[in-house]
Formats: sequence, C-alpha cells, structure tokens
Amino acid sequence: MNQKVMDGVYLNILQTQQFKTIRFSVQLVAPATKETLTKRSLLASVLSASSQAYRDQVAIANQLQAMYGAGFNMNAYRQGQLAIFSISMRIVSPQYLRDTIDLQQQAIAFIGELLLKPDVIDQAFNAVTFDREKENLQRYIDSVADDKQTYAALKLRELYFTDQTQQTPNYGDADVLKTITATDLYTYYQQMIANDRIQMTVVGNVDEEKLALDLAQLSLAPRGEMLPGIFYQQAASDAVRELTEEQAVQQGKLNMAYQLPAYFYQKDYYAALVMNALFGGTPLSLLFTNVREKASLAYYASSNIDAFRGLSWFKPELKAIKKNAC
Repeated sequence: MNQKVMDGVYLNILQTQQFKTIRFSVQLVAPATKETLTKRSLLASVLSASSQAYRDQVAIANQLQAMYGAGFNMNAYRQGQLAIFSISMRIVSPQYLRDTIDLQQQAIAFIGELLLKPDVIDQAFNAVTFDREKENLQRYIDSVADDKQTYAALKLRELYFTDQTQQTPNYGDADVLKTITATDLYTYYQQMIANDRIQMTVVGNVDEEKLALDLAQLSLAPRGEMLPGIFYQQAASDAVRELTEEQAVQQGKLNMAYQLPAYFYQKDYYAALVMNALFGGTPLSLLFTNVREKASLAYYASSNIDAFRGLSWFKPELKAIKKNAC
C-alpha cells in the first residue's frame, strides 16, 4: 500500500510474513547537483556518527545492541537526476520476542533521533565530529586513484557523460568538499529536512494503524513536491570517445560504456536485464566464460546496466601482456 501522508511525504507499506524482520527506510529526495551530492555524502557520515542523545558511535552501537542487534545504515547516492539521502533500519519482528518491549516504536524513535536531532553547537555541527568525518571523506576521495578499477570507472564516467552532474561520483567532488564548513553543512541540512520529498517504506508483518502512530513521532511537515524526472537521457552521439592512460600497473583496466535505451520498468527493461545476465552479468555469462575461462585474457570480465541513465557498462581486468625477448 502506497499512500500520501501529507504534501511531499509518502508511505509505502509492503505487508509480508515472508521475513522474520521488519525493515524501515526513510529517503529524502532532491535534484542532483555536484554540490548536493557532496554535501549529502558528508552529511551521511556526520549524522550517523553522533546525535543529541548518542554522543558517539559507541553509544549508537550500544543502543543497536540493546534492540536485539538491530541493523542500521545511513548513506547518500544518486539515481538518474535525483540525489537520495537514505536512512534504513532492520529489526526483529516483535512477534518473535518473548518480552513486551515495543521494538518498532524504539526503532522509529532511533531513526528520528539520528535524522532530526543532530549534534549541533551554535548553529553548526559539532566541530570535532565534523572535522573528523570531513577528513575521512577527503582521504577516501584521495585514495580512489589507488583503486585502479574504480579510477578507470570514474575516468569513463567523465568521458561518457556531457553533463557535469552526471560526471560527478556519488560521494561528490573534492573541490566542493574543501569549501564546506560545519555551519554551511548545518544550513544545508536544515534545507534538506524542510524541503526534500520524503518516501518512507516499511517491509514486514506490521500493524498498519500502530505503524502510523509510531511514524507520527517523526513530526514531519508538509513540503513542496516539485522534482525533475528521475531518468537522465543523454543525446546519442555518432562519435566514439576514447581515452588511454598509461600507469605502472600489473593488470590493465578496460572500461567501456554504451548507450542503452532501456529504463527502469519501462519498455525493454526486462529484456535488458536478461540480455545483461546472458552477456556479462553473472559468472556463467558469455563474457566471463569466453574471455576469462576459455581465452584466459582477463582476471575478470563483467557488465551491468544503469537503468536510470540508459547505460550499459563493460569492465574487464586484463592480464599483463609480456613482450617476447628479442
């Protein structure tokens, strides 16, 4: 059941007795830009590190353990033209507990605590937490060049896309990150909480009336609903763009991207899924069995599709070619 709670806030309940857990997800959705991708990536780290009630990650871990080892995750990513900030939680279905603890209510309260009650001092995120998480993100961005497969994928993204936002990876841009202060990030956080479209999803065996009451404690307010379409469609190009970069590595990386006019749940989507599975999406695919197993030309070879941007990726890791001695 998918229902509109208020303007800009939606609740999707997937009733099922298939699982012994209940999964909660809250997604805040806005148009993707280089700046929003960077700030959301940093926000996911800052908000998941502490809050008003849980001052550090030890306190957060202790609370999760007290809730029978509940699972928790907060991250930021992009789907097509949209930037999505997501907080999710998984708990044991209360029907399997012997005591009378209201685990569902505790889980939703925990989500609200980390999402809506951040560790803020004088209209800025706690400087200790902010500086640490900003440095961690900066180090991760700097380390990407050492992961050659990720590095090659990023170079292909820059080569293929003509739009600057689509060229930007999910974690954002290093130059934008350097300019963000604790005050700037808190100001953006307030805008995100107030203006983003919110999609809440609950999967499991739940009492829908009680769920509505528990979710009400999040105290969400109505907001605008204007968003661009989720799909990014790049104009087709007859020219093949190529980039070759030489480095002192043991295995070569060959990444290729092809425009694929098949979008999520649209015409030809399922045909594209089958095609990708046969071609390169599984260890039994043609790419893997022929290129790796039979011809022994690569350590791995795979493909995948991006159904929000009309794109197919091909990524093998080539074995080093040794020249014969003269």
